[in-house]
Amino acid sequence: RFSALLAMRDRTAFADALEGVFRNSVPVRFAASLVTREGQAVPVTLSIAERRGAYASDGAVVLVTRD
Repeated sequence: RFSALLAMRDRTAFADALEGVFRNSVPVRFAASLVTREGQAVPVTLSIAERRGAYASDGAVVLVTRD
């Protein structure tokens, strides 16, 4: 799961944002932190957009940019 890469404090916000994207079909962007293998938090911006097919949602795309 992608959310396992996020700092614990950001996981609920990510889940809420993802659910909101699927519910409203509106992309979102927010600040978060990814955790490295060494356990350090790296500040990033997450942008989430729904990917829709002809008849239904195909999932979501998450773009990660380092701050």
